[in-house]
Amino acid sequence: MDDGMTIPGSWGRGGASSYSNQYAYGPGYGSAGNGGDINDDGFFIPSYLRRSKYVERLQSAREAKAAAQRDALPTQPRRHGALSSRSSSASLPKLVPSHRGMTYEVIEHQPPEDNGGLTPLPSKWVERDKNQAVEIGMDGLDVRFVGGVKLHENEAAATRTDHPMPVQGGLYYYEVTIISKGKDGLIGIGFSGPKVSLERLPGWEPDSWGWHGDDGNTCCCQSTGKKYGPTFTTGDVVGCGVNFMTGCAFFTKNGVLQGTAFRDLKDINVYPSVGMRRPQAHVTVNFGQRPFVFDIDELMRHERGGIGEEIDGYEYTTSPLHAHPDESAFLKDLVAQFLAHDGFVETAKAFVEETRAESRALQIGNNSSYDRASPEEDLDAVNRQRE
Repeated sequence: MDDGMTIPGSWGRGGASSYSNQYAYGPGYGSAGNGGDINDDGFFIPSYLRRSKYVERLQSAREAKAAAQRDALPTQPRRHGALSSRSSSASLPKLVPSHRGMTYEVIEHQPPEDNGGLTPLPSKWVERDKNQAVEIGMDGLDVRFVGGVKLHENEAAATRTDHPMPVQGGLYYYEVTIISKGKDGLIGIGFSGPKVSLERLPGWEPDSWGWHGDDGNTCCCQSTGKKYGPTFTTGDVVGCGVNFMTGCAFFTKNGVLQGTAFRDLKDINVYPSVGMRRPQAHVTVNFGQRPFVFDIDELMRHERGGIGEEIDGYEYTTSPLHAHPDESAFLKDLVAQFLAHDGFVETAKAFVEETRAESRALQIGNNSSYDRASPEEDLDAVNRQRE
């Protein structure tokens, strides 16, 4: 169906899906399967990233930060009813009120989050990165078009998340539920760079990609669309995923994979983004705080399954007098496996090609040869190299 993506039959464009939205929020939803892990402080782990090195390191950095904060707390005992000088108002920092109020100074001017150099997971839409014609809900997940400004024919109102998609995770995915399509259903869902205009739908500007609900077209860094899939409307759940290993992006609708939408996504720093341009348009997002409609966990398992096939294409061809490969060939094989397993896939491929050429040059006229299929890229290997 799609020459850029291996898609199991159950994920095809047609037919019903066990993950369709009619079952998404039924009884027992989230009790098993692809639900996310959420801590009391709001930190969550999307189910498909649970086994990733990225999340392990993110959790370690978070736990180390929490431990450091606990260690910094005063431990000296106090007399009952007494107020120490540390807690007295004299030792508290004096806040200079601003026109936004003291609450803004306390909440908004917190120290930047330290995650050991890792990109935190997107968790909400943010006020600082939205067009004034849209309103973000109190939980940071709902977005609705409220107007208040005049939009020209080629303009829209968009918003982005608090953090970019983490490349270290290898694959990122989120879903948007269309609560109301608005007047014309002109809603765009996708991803964009941090400097892309918020007066345009995702996909209409350079460094921006999106799927649009009114015509089913995808737009890649320009306003001219390309036919991709069906339209989407009120009640539909649209998913957007980026595979940073392969440089491809895909979309889903009501739990059904629509195939590869964009290719050659190299060295990008992008944020989840939605845009709209008509009254009553209203959407809500799931970044992994709750189970997804699409079975993204199964897709991730397929990606991880490639690790066992990195070098498995190798076959020894030996003469009857040599039942086993010689020591040199065996050592070369180990080197290739080591490179691929540690994420140096391109180096491994170059090493295998060089070995083939050397083998052909040295063994002309000999029946034995050292031949090896090029190592395949896999999600965990590439993540290891980037980390």
